[in-house]
Amino acid sequence: MERTQPSHTKKATVVDLDGTIITVNSFPAFFRMVIKHSLCHSPASLTRLAMCGLLRRSGLISHKRLKWELLRYASKKMSDSDMSDFADSLLRHTNPKVAEVLQKEREAGATIILATAAPEIYAAPLARRLHIDHYVATRYQSDFNLFSETRKNEKLRKAMETAKQLGLKIVKIISDHHDDLPLMKSPGVETILVSPSEKTVSELENAGINYIRIN
Repeated sequence: MERTQPSHTKKATVVDLDGTIITVNSFPAFFRMVIKHSLCHSPASLTRLAMCGLLRRSGLISHKRLKWELLRYASKKMSDSDMSDFADSLLRHTNPKVAEVLQKEREAGATIILATAAPEIYAAPLARRLHIDHYVATRYQSDFNLFSETRKNEKLRKAMETAKQLGLKIVKIISDHHDDLPLMKSPGVETILVSPSEKTVSELENAGINYIRIN
């Protein structure tokens, strides 16, 4: 009888940031931090950024546009130290239940990949503080037409590309949001939902996706 050879494919667990590793949405805090910095260092920029915030609140510009405006300012006016300090401020919101799951994943031999729509400018230092070696996040582009958020299918593409480069197979996704349905629908991927909304639960059930829930 022919013996089946064991698979030596290394496994990857993909984890979301906002609402998952940390219990809060980091973007409002990032907005406040940029506004505060511009108030102290660039009053001319403050006017534009505050106006963008008001336009977004009124629904007159997209979330993507506001994110780009903030990143344009941060990339020009703020330092790596500023971003590191901001990452430090987010650590107090770490979800201990998710941190425990990630530690168990590491002990089982999985590589952790952070995949987030949050800006790379602070997702990268935060990943380092969380002992996560690999990440995909929203990278600033000076041309708005070339700028894209790491969401939905774009997150799937980047996560799969990163896993392939590392010789890994994604076997698990940990997230709080139905935006990650493209990853959740990937063959052979187990889903862990973290404190999901009713809409997210409904979206997954409608898509026929089984999941483990963490509250």
